[in-house]
Amino acid sequence: MKKNEVIITIPTKLSDINLEKGLALQEYLNIPINKRNIDYKRGLVSFLCNIDIELIKSLTEKSIEDLYNKIDFIHKDSQLNIVNSFKLKGRYFNKVNLDNLTVQEYGDIEFLRQEDPIENLGKIFCICYREILNKKNNSIKNILYNRINWFKRQIYREYSNVEVDNSLDNCYKNEQLFRKYLRFDIVYAFYLEYQQWEQKNYNIYFKIDEEEYENDIELTQEEIDEQEKQKEMQSFASVWGIYHILNQISTSRIEFDYWMKQNVLKLFKELRYRRDLNIFNRNNNINNG
Repeated sequence: MKKNEVIITIPTKLSDINLEKGLALQEYLNIPINKRNIDYKRGLVSFLCNIDIELIKSLTEKSIEDLYNKIDFIHKDSQLNIVNSFKLKGRYFNKVNLDNLTVQEYGDIEFLRQEDPIENLGKIFCICYREILNKKNNSIKNILYNRINWFKRQIYREYSNVEVDNSLDNCYKNEQLFRKYLRFDIVYAFYLEYQQWEQKNYNIYFKIDEEEYENDIELTQEEIDEQEKQKEMQSFASVWGIYHILNQISTSRIEFDYWMKQNVLKLFKELRYRRDLNIFNRNNNINNG
């Protein structure tokens, strides 16, 4: 190495950065600035390499461009793999089956997403990946997970019969551990899976077929007033989501608490039933009227 020569190693894959860095990266990429601007590229290189921006400014534009072009996750889609279980600092964590989420867990996730989906991604991950308290050797299935472009393998274990910590209060305590030591690609892959799961259930339970409604229906004044009321509540409901819905359908605090403990798909089915019943009654009343 020549005297005064600087050697810079830059992360090129999402698996090269931890959750903390990944969340900050998402914020940086969302800055409304021309991504072709050399100052933007200098800032990104400085951020990813943890090198003072003044030192980065001393590099030639060609050097910056060469470093920038090495960042695979900027220029092409990353190949992501779902990790169901992993070991971190001597502790084991297991992903919950999303279909088994309780209404409370789902409500917390949606509230966190509404509040700040990037900053709260660690908390969302905590809800869906619980620490394993007890595992049985005969329930372990070894899965070889090949890291892209690396000549080594890591063993991840998928636990199918384990006891996990189901306390939401306890799970949030793992956020700083995840932020500091967990690879960002694991969290990002999970979040994409969660979005797909949510879209699938939206299509099953909530997507409205326009043909379900009778055409050329004249609304009553009561229905018009109800529509206006719903518009006023829209911004409120968008923030409180499932909690707002439970408050609307529950006749007592006991019923509200009952639903919070139920499987979220059970609630989705109940809401779909009520919606379809309302559509049926409305169309039937018009046809008979």
